[in-house]
This record gives sequence, C-alpha cells and structure tokens, in this order.
Amino acid sequence: MARKQLLKGLSAGLMVASVLASLPVVANAATGSSYIYYNTVIYANGQQISQPKHIATKDPFGGPNAATTSFLPFYYVDQALGDMGIKTTWDGTHGILNLQVPAGTKVNYPANVTPVEITSGTMAIQINGRAVTFAPRIAYFDAGTTIETSFIPVYYLQKALGYAGIQANWNGTDWTMVSQSQTSTGTGAATKLQAALAFAQALGIKGDPSGQNPYSDVSSAQWPVIHALTEDYKFDLGYGMTEDTGSAIFAPDSSSKFGSNDPLTTTQIDYAYMISRGIKPNQTQFLPNGSAEGLANSVGLNDGLPSSGDLSSADLQRMVTNLSALNRGYSDLGNGKIQLLYQPSPTLVDSGSKIPVSTYQNDVAQVIKEVDETTVTFGSSVYTSIPGLSDAGYDTTNGNYFVVNGGGVLNDYSLDGGKTWHAASDAYGYSSLDVQNGGTSTPPSTVLLRSSSGSALEYGVLYDGSWYTLAMETASKGTDGTIVVQYK
Repeated sequence: MARKQLLKGLSAGLMVASVLASLPVVANAATGSSYIYYNTVIYANGQQISQPKHIATKDPFGGPNAATTSFLPFYYVDQALGDMGIKTTWDGTHGILNLQVPAGTKVNYPANVTPVEITSGTMAIQINGRAVTFAPRIAYFDAGTTIETSFIPVYYLQKALGYAGIQANWNGTDWTMVSQSQTSTGTGAATKLQAALAFAQALGIKGDPSGQNPYSDVSSAQWPVIHALTEDYKFDLGYGMTEDTGSAIFAPDSSSKFGSNDPLTTTQIDYAYMISRGIKPNQTQFLPNGSAEGLANSVGLNDGLPSSGDLSSADLQRMVTNLSALNRGYSDLGNGKIQLLYQPSPTLVDSGSKIPVSTYQNDVAQVIKEVDETTVTFGSSVYTSIPGLSDAGYDTTNGNYFVVNGGGVLNDYSLDGGKTWHAASDAYGYSSLDVQNGGTSTPPSTVLLRSSSGSALEYGVLYDGSWYTLAMETASKGTDGTIVVQYK
C-alpha cells in the first residue's frame, strides 16, 4: 500500500472525537445536568451480557484536576455480577451497594477505608456487608427511557471487585470481568489456568462460548475464554479482515485436559503474546533477536519477570500489569502527557523485503525503541516529542536509514525545544529524512511536533532506496477526556 494511502487511513482515526460529539445529549430533569451517552458492551467470563449506554464526567472525588471517569447504569452491572455468581443488594436510600460473593471466595479486605458522608451523590460499596471503598454516584435516565436509575463509576467498582479476586478491565467501551477462585497473595506458583484467564482479561480477548467443553479441568464458566485461547487465533486487522496465525495462544495438554494446574514460564507468556498480536510461529526470524522472547523484551512485556524458572503468583500480577499497559498502548505520565508503548502487528513481519534478516531484526528493535521514546501532550495544542534522527550520509539508492514522518496532521516542527517553529511544506508534515521538512544531519536529541487535532506518526527504514513502514500510530483525545492510541 502506498505511503499516502496508509497515512490517510491513520489520519482518519483522529476524526473519532468529532464523531463522539454528535452522540445524543440528555438533560437530567432533577439536576439540570446533561451527559452524552456512549456505547458499551459488558462481558462476564468471556460471554457478552448486555449492551447498555454509559455516561462520563469528571470524577467528583478527584478535586480540581480530576480525571474523566465512566459510569454504568446499575441494572446492567447487577445483571453481569449475577452471572459471575455475585448477589447484589442496592439500598438507594442509604447509598449502599453490597456484593455477596460466592462461599469460599477469598476476600482481601483493605486495612483502612476512609469513610465519606453518604449523600444523593455518594455511596459505599461493600463486600459481604463490609465496606471496601466509597464512590460517587449519579442519578440519571437509562438511555432511551424516562426511567431514572443510579449510575456507578467503573473505576471504583473495579477497585472493589479486585478485593474479591475479580479481574476487571475497561477500555472505554468494553467492560470485561473474569472470576478467579482466589485472589493472589503473591506467594506460590502461578498456574496455567490462572495465567490464561488473566492474559485474556488484560488483552481484552473475547470468549468463544460455542461448542462443547472437552477439558475436564476447565469449568463451564471458564470454557468460553479457554476456548478462544486454544483455537487457531485470528488477529483482527480491521476493515473486516483477519490474519490467521495457525496457532493457539495457549496449547492444551491433550484433547481432554487443558493443563489447568501446570506451572508456567515467561517463555510461554512470550509465545502467547506473539500469537495474540497476529505474528505466526514461522515468522520469528523477523523479530528482535529472532524470537518471541526478543520481541517481548523489546516491548517491555518481560520487565520484572524471571528469565528462567516457573512464574509465581506475584510474577503473574506483574505480567498482568505489563500486558494491560501494552494493550492500552501508552503510559499515562500525568498532566495530559502520555508515553507511547509499541503494539506489534502482522505488518511488522510482512516485509517481502530485500533487507538481510539480521539487519531486519535490528531495524525492528530500533523502531520499537523510537516508538517507546515518543511522548504526546494534550492541551490547547497537541505536542508530540520524538527522538531526533540524523539524515547524515543519506543516499537514495544505498544504505539503511531510520525515518520518522508526520502522519498528515503534524505540520509544525521545532528543533530547539519549542522556541522556534517551522511549517512543513509537505502535506504529510515533518520528515527526519527530508531537509525541506525538518531533516538535518545534526538533529537535537528530541524533535517537537505540533498539531491542533492529535498525533499521527510513521516509523520505518529506507533500505537501498526502498521504503519499509514498520509502525504507524495515531493518538487522539475524545470529548469525554478518553485518550485513544491506535497502531498499524
């Protein structure tokens, strides 16, 4: 695909925020407040439960610099929790939501819970009658009705569920929950089943409830997720297209046993991640160091994990943290600033190139490093900081040159930390290899790019005169304050 076609496709992603602004706004007759409704899908143990609408607003507990948080209508929360075996009791008069978890569930109650006065805008969340957190609440109309219901903040609800070993994940649209037999204490060995369920949860892999469960060591509730992980995985390329990896993310021990109680190693997690990103087993030669482990090391998945031996429960929690960050695509540095975290895709290894394999491996590792050194700051303008790359010795027919290009929206660039700005003459903006649009043989350590709408970048190499795109990203901020980063 031509570079301009690719950039047009990515730049289109920055229109998401303007689309959100067109969603219906409804006013609350009681308070005069109005909120936009956003699409939501709720999953429990891999099964879709409902598709309600959620609202979003600044966290009332967050103070003057509060982050935007999402609120779900209680009816649908109750429905999903019931499917997890959790019985809920809602006392709207006294602002108490009690979660009665199944017998035998280990609850790690917090040592100290700071009480909050209960009003029409606050509530307590309890587990088995004991308060684990306090939260804001909003009385508002369920979408499409004139029925006023209580909306509960996702952040605080997930915090409460975590004490009962429920792994929950919210990506701005999908709310997924996976039950665990017990919460991790950080000691003992992690099991293959625990790791598989946590892996799917962290990456938002949807369950597949079809077919009969053949595994005697997997419960019916766990089957949809395990089914999705043990069948040939098809990576979603977008635009209705998929890439069949020809491999399962987690291989079962046999046709009748998954191997739920097996120990697990970092190497197995690395392989699972490679497959989950659509990269086939026969393509590892294109990855850093020619292996799934090399890729995992480059993207930071293995940070804090042992290079040998079985994973402990504490290691499993670290794995979940790393996977969740990679799935989000960025780290939040605060004050509207994020640091990109590279997400691999099949295009990374779809080279069809004349680049020698060893050079290609090094090129991929370098591009991942460039992406991970990129920051985006949202404010009155959007500022993107990228590593400065030199165009010294540039030859259009010979050599291996790393390049970062603007993606059609980053038309202003600064080579002196923002003191002086220049407008790129090319429609696609800054290019580290084009002297007319910011390229220089003596670049600063970082180059600043400025835009009014978002960030879009293309990372690649020019090898012997042929161009190879190894990563593309867009970053935008919706009207509800949600940051969305996408990679191609």
